[in-house]
Amino acid sequence: MAAWLITGCSTGLGRALAQAVLARGHNAVVTARNAATLEDIAAAYPDTALATAPPWKKRTTPTSGSCSTRTFSAPST
Repeated sequence: MAAWLITGCSTGLGRALAQAVLARGHNAVVTARNAATLEDIAAAYPDTALATAPPWKKRTTPTSGSCSTRTFSAPST
């Protein structure tokens, strides 16, 4: 299983890519300047999505606790 880092996930292509990747079961760190816009993605994929704002652009953080440190499992071989 691949792990993705996807930026610009608040709207448009970035958001569509994030949703497609997560729907296929991949792990993803999804970012947006306003992390509050990612709460629905983090809630929909709590085991595979890590939503955060880039450290240089943090304005708000999601209230759902999705910005915690998380370790993804390695794929089984």
